[in-house]
Amino acid sequence: WVADFDRNRRPICRGIRTEHNAKLLLELQKSNFGPSERALRFTWDDTAGIFTGKLAGEKTLSDKNHQHRQEQDGIMAALLACSDYVPAATSGQRTAYHVLSVQPNFPVSLRSTAADRKRFWQHIETLRAMGQIEESSITRADRHKRAILVATDKVRSGCGDAANE
Repeated sequence: WVADFDRNRRPICRGIRTEHNAKLLLELQKSNFGPSERALRFTWDDTAGIFTGKLAGEKTLSDKNHQHRQEQDGIMAALLACSDYVPAATSGQRTAYHVLSVQPNFPVSLRSTAADRKRFWQHIETLRAMGQIEESSITRADRHKRAILVATDKVRSGCGDAANE
């Protein structure tokens, strides 16, 4: 949180914008260990005689659940649209993330950071638990077995939304 003092010991607050109707917005400029670009929105409470604050832009639980479901649907669409096999590998040169992330219907929200990649693998495990994807194996031309991810038969037939069963 950005706050400073000048020579006269008066506070000088940088990163604080004053809005009309006695509102303040305190923005986090740098964070070593936590998420950056957070903000606190303060409004004047006449009854208490103080500013009360809350996190600005914080998502609700239903917003997060909706985003997770959208991302899972995008992963399934990318898996079904993939013309080549999708390896089940979680590390190496060719993982499920590498193969699916280049598909046009892969969620953009999962493409940028390491945290997004971690969330992708959490979605894969959730989809496995829901019975929408499973691990299978193929034999390559060099006769080596390869573990792959495939959509289950109920998803491929179009009647497999686990939430409606």
